[in-house]
Formats: sequence, structure tokens, C-alpha cells
Amino acid sequence: MSASKAKLFIITVCIVGMCVSTSSPIDAERAEAPSASTSRTTAKRLVAGGYFTCSLSAAGTVRCWGDNAYGQLGNGSTNPLGETASVAVLGVTNAVEITAGDYHACALLSDGRVKCWGYGFYGQLGYGSKGTGSNKPTAVFVQNSAGTGDLTSVVSIAAGQQYTCAVLSDKTAKCWGQTQSGRLGNGESGGGESDWKALPVDVKSDASTILTDIEEIVTGGGTSCALLSDTTVKCWGSNANGQLGIGNNSNSSYAVGFSNLTNVIAMTAGMGHVCVLKVAAMYCAGGANNKYKEPRNAVLI
Repeated sequence: MSASKAKLFIITVCIVGMCVSTSSPIDAERAEAPSASTSRTTAKRLVAGGYFTCSLSAAGTVRCWGDNAYGQLGNGSTNPLGETASVAVLGVTNAVEITAGDYHACALLSDGRVKCWGYGFYGQLGYGSKGTGSNKPTAVFVQNSAGTGDLTSVVSIAAGQQYTCAVLSDKTAKCWGQTQSGRLGNGESGGGESDWKALPVDVKSDASTILTDIEEIVTGGGTSCALLSDTTVKCWGSNANGQLGIGNNSNSSYAVGFSNLTNVIAMTAGMGHVCVLKVAAMYCAGGANNKYKEPRNAVLI
């Protein structure tokens, strides 16, 4: 393969809610979902969830492969597929971004709306239903907070463990799904079915203040972080390992400052840790055995 065919490829890996994105030049013709068809479609993004993977093509279509127990392949069925088979996600033809949680996936469409499919027990599909019978093997539109129509004006999406978040064009964010540990950032942290949010709720910095100036959101295992326009980072949710970077192990159902670091240019969230990147410096908090409750300077490779 000649160097002229190498393209910038964005890969996001989410394994049971742990999401990491990276950009690297790879052979775009090889980076495509397996297909029984002889035609080849260039993929521009890959995301991996819990035992399944999806690809977004340059044409805006999505294909998925792997485990399909909850309909997370989006082909209208929960039947298992062969090891090398991939299927088209039904009803998604104009996607510009995709994301995968543990057992669900979502696509941001070119008109600013969002469709999700797969496991919906905690309300993470955002269409207004939760509990038994809420899984959707065919993509459904995420509804607005009132449940009166589709959520609109979305510019980016991120799926975590049993929940999903979206950044809107006004630089605010909404999340939906499991509320345990405060992972939706709306001030609630109960883990019971009555607490789960099947419709989007606002991410807040306190009870009366909606978090604003959000450029990007990343999600992990119950922890989310937002990169703000002023280059600071706010995080919320699970803090069992100190991953919120606030010096303790207390969960936060509102967005709190990640050690007040500034000049951040990128970030990522894992199952029990968060890392942020500054120019020529990286800081991480959390990890096994509550190792770092405050961000520590990490080695750049």
C-alpha cells in the first residue's frame, strides 16, 4: 500500500464504559468492518463497546459486529452473528459521529439529532423508556427533556457505562440513563429504577447553575469530564478511586474542577481514572487502590 493512501483515522475504544480516542495515520482501505459484500466502503471511525464494534463510513452509514444479545448491532434482531459477519445499522444513513457504551451505541446525525440502539434498561437510549422491555435492536431517536420531540442541536456524543451524554450547540450538555454515583451530573445519585433518567437532563455545576462553555465530553466507568472553553476541565460522577482529581473519594453529582488545571488540550476517562493532556505535560488521577486522589504528572511517551 502506497503512502498516498494513508489517511487520518480516529479510533475510540470503549470496553464496559472505558473510552479512549486516538488519531493515527493508517491504511483506510483496511480499516473497515468485515462484510460479505465484495464492495469496499472506506470507514472513518471505529468504536468498540462491550464485546461489539461499530464503524462509521464516509457516506454516513454504520455497520456493527460482535455480540448482539441486547440488539447492540442495530440490525433489528438480537440473533447472534458469525465471527466475521457485520450488519448495517437500520435507519441510520446520515451519521457524522458514533459512540459505544457497554451494550448500547448511538449515532449523531448530520441534522443534529441522535439515534441510539441496544441495551436500554437504564434509560441510556434516551427515548423515554427504561426497565424491562426497553432494549431496542433498531435505532430510535433520543427525545428532548420534555419528551415532546427529538433532541436537536447536538454537536457531539459520548456513551459511557449505562448512560449517554451529548454536547449541544449552545455549549451546554445533557445526559441520560443510569444515575448511580452522580454520573449524569444533574445533582442526583440514586441507583434505583425510579432514579434513572430515560430522557435527557442538564449537566450542572450546582443545583441552580447549568454547566456552560463545554467544548467536549468524555465518559468512562461512571465518570464523565468536560473540557471547557477556558481550557479547564470539570468532572462528575464516580470517584471511588479519586479519579475526579479533587483530593478525596467522594462522588460528585455536579461538575467539579479537575484540580483547577488550566491549558488542557485533551482528556480521556477510564474505568477508574482520568487523564488530561497539556502542552508537553499529562496529569492523571485515580487508578487501582486509590493511588492518586489528586492529579499527578505522568510520563509522556
